[in-house]
Amino acid sequence: MAIRKDDLHKLIDLLDERHNKFVYEFLQKLADKMLGVDQMEIEYDDSPLTDSERELVREAEKEIKKGEFVKWEDLKDEL
Repeated sequence: MAIRKDDLHKLIDLLDERHNKFVYEFLQKLADKMLGVDQMEIEYDDSPLTDSERELVREAEKEIKKGEFVKWEDLKDEL
């Protein structure tokens, strides 16, 4: 079954923006492994955060303080 990149983009668009960093790092590791490189150069968006993005960061920081997160080390071992 062929999966179109457009379908992958749609799935990513459905994800909550709070997960952007995780998804980025996951895809980065996958691409690095497939291409046999240590780190691909991908330009990132460094534009100022919107009000809604700042609110998401505040919510994420609260969750982190409560211990509501998964450590990257624990997660990458499952990959």
